[in-house]
Parts: sequence; structure tokens; C-alpha cells
Amino acid sequence: MCNRTVKIDCKGYKFKDIAAGMGHIIALTHDNKIFGQGANVKGQLGKAFKESNDKKYYRGYLKYYKSLLELSYIPCKHKITQINAGQYHSMLLSNEGEVYMLGSKRFRDLTSDLLSREISDCFMPTKIELPKVVEIATGSNHTLFLTGIYFINCLEDNELYGIGANEYGQLDGEIIHYRDVEDVPRKIQVKTEGRIVRIKAGNISSCVFTDKGEVWYWGGFQSDGAGFNLLNTEIEDITKRGEKIIDFDMGYGHDVLLTEVE
Repeated sequence: MCNRTVKIDCKGYKFKDIAAGMGHIIALTHDNKIFGQGANVKGQLGKAFKESNDKKYYRGYLKYYKSLLELSYIPCKHKITQINAGQYHSMLLSNEGEVYMLGSKRFRDLTSDLLSREISDCFMPTKIELPKVVEIATGSNHTLFLTGIYFINCLEDNELYGIGANEYGQLDGEIIHYRDVEDVPRKIQVKTEGRIVRIKAGNISSCVFTDKGEVWYWGGFQSDGAGFNLLNTEIEDITKRGEKIIDFDMGYGHDVLLTEVE
């Protein structure tokens, strides 16, 4: 862990967006070039190791420690406007509303898999088939997609999709086995009469905002009032608890809410 600020050589580029995963970062320049830095064991930076057997691959895995501060170019022929980073994967959103991913398609963290390459790992930007996407939000091992079309600055026909792990109900509230993941985007139903306008994803939870001022939250844990933590699998409008929420963000093991004071 780094306990001091370290400046990364930006090679003369000016960046407009950054995203941090567990051991890697990706960055987007003003002219829409993508760079990455850090761990790349699953191809989340888009550069496959050449070593073929486990012994050589392990040596290749250790090499990245020697160049953690080296910023490397990630080739992508698409014009990217938004970037997200998860535990072992990166998500890219293009100006055409298309989503591309890099890294592990298994969307999970298993120690036994850390040094093994899977045929599902993406070392080049790989398209995920979805309707036109306007926003993405990435947790550790799952990602949300908000689809729709902007008409006179208003988002119409919007729908919510998700992909990845769901062992804590973070995808759609339906818990599945830890080793099972959704490799194909699935539609998520939120029981709101409003339109979803913003999305957030935490480590093992998810959240959406609607144009009605609602904030719907699911996944992770909640207290039962007796000192026990229970899986929070219900997609719940937490504004019904009595506070008007202005903003909300989600971390690895905590969330933060900004509420309006009357």
C-alpha cells in the first residue's frame, strides 16, 4: 500500500477522466486515448502476457511490480467517453452508446484463479451486446448499464441492465451461487413509476436515482437490529425512510449519503 502521494508520468497527455480498480487504473485523455497503469493479471489493461506455462506466467505476473508507475497506452479504435474499473476488469463506453470490456469475464475474485488465464479473459476491447447505453457503473465484480435515448435533454425509453456476480444480491436482488455469474447482461426491474436517471455500483451493492427523487438500493448487508448482518436482497426505495437524498456514492465497504437539511 502506498502511504504517500506519487506522481505518475503522464507523457505529456492531459487527462479528463480516471477510474481505479483493485490493482489498476485506467485514464482517458481529452483526445479520447486510453491509458492504464498497475496490475494486468487478467488483461484489464489490455496487454496479454506471452508466457504460456504456469511457472513462466507467475514470473510474468511479478514483473508488473517493477513498473507500477509506468503509464501504458491501451489501443482502442472506438471513441470512448466514459471509463469504469472493477476488481479484475475495465469497462469502456463509446460515443455510439456501445460498451467494451477488458479483463476477466468471470467477474469474480477466487484466489485459486489468480494466476490462471481463462479463455474468457479479454485482452482487447470486447463488445457487450446491449441497447444504446448512456451510463455505466462498475462495482468489484458486477456492472450496471443504463440504456436509453436522449430527446431534448430528457432520457427516454431507459432501462437498467446488469452483468456479473450476484452472490450478495448486488445485481438484481436474486442471490445465486458464488461461482455462478451472469456473463450476459440481464434486465433489472425496479418498481418505480419514475425514470432512472443515474446509477451507482459499490463493492457488493447497487443504487439508482429516479426523476421522482427516489433512491433505490439493493445488495450488500443490513442490520436486523439485534447485532446481526443480513443480506439485503430487496430493491428498496430508501427515501421512504424520511430523508431527501441529494447525492449518494458507494465505496468498497461503505456508502455515503448527502441529505437536504430543512
